[in-house]
Amino acid sequence: MAGAITGWAAGLPLVALLAAVLFAATLRRVLRAAPARRPATGRAALWREFWAFSLPRAAAALVEIVLEWLDVLLVAVLAGERAAGLYAVATRLVKVSLLVDNALRVSISTRISAWLATGRIEAVQRLYEAATAAMIALVWPALLVLAVFAEVAVGLFGADFAAAAPVLRVMCLGVAAFAAAGSLQSILLLGGGSARQLLNKSAALATCVGANLLLTPHWGALGAALAWLLTVLVDTVLVAWAVRRRMGIAVSLRPVVAMGPLVIGCVGTAALAARWLLGPTLGGLTVALVVGLGSLLLALRGGDRLELITRRLRDTT
Repeated sequence: MAGAITGWAAGLPLVALLAAVLFAATLRRVLRAAPARRPATGRAALWREFWAFSLPRAAAALVEIVLEWLDVLLVAVLAGERAAGLYAVATRLVKVSLLVDNALRVSISTRISAWLATGRIEAVQRLYEAATAAMIALVWPALLVLAVFAEVAVGLFGADFAAAAPVLRVMCLGVAAFAAAGSLQSILLLGGGSARQLLNKSAALATCVGANLLLTPHWGALGAALAWLLTVLVDTVLVAWAVRRRMGIAVSLRPVVAMGPLVIGCVGTAALAARWLLGPTLGGLTVALVVGLGSLLLALRGGDRLELITRRLRDTT
């Protein structure tokens, strides 16, 4: 194990050097293409604008990192190492589903940024709703199967982690709410709201600490999961309010109404049926995924919803 880690780390300096060379070459091309001389006032205004966005964004990123790791440390201090282990396993399982969020944000960010800059708010609203529907269709199935087969999922890490099943179910609720809200964080940032995001993340951090101090000593890992759920909800509500007030983009229930019942009907029913027929087993979990996703895909194609979502994501104008 140590040899594998050493071998992996040995290539990092080379990768960092290559990245630095590519960055330097790109920066050189940009500087050559820029005007040779700028008015002093214009340059000063540009620097002020740059740092007014970048400094709060850097601070918000730091707060996000603290949020990512502080909760596990709090659980260890307040409820012991066993509770921290249960909590850590549940968080890592449920956060795998958020890879979809990262992919969607990358794919739509350039258009959102361009449309916000040109005032095309209605186009941003339509794209946001299409991306949210896609997020629900991709994330909720995994969450439903994880919630129904929570004992099986956490049991993959060993029999000692069976007590993490309720923790995982609570966290599935939090991620489901996060997915239903869509890519609001990206919209806020791309609209220049880095200072507002810093305030939101700071409020979320305070909620995380306060809720953990209140709940974790009494309920252990489950209390920490409830604190995490509350933190996600506070962060989501704050960013939704900020995007609505700053840019006029509202959190719409249309994607949830259009996609949520379909996902629950297809995947949720398949998961419950598989658990009833096959029990809480790895085979049951596998069958639930295959049958649930297959039926969902057929339902999406049959109702033309899949084509509608992909068309909007591809060529919203």
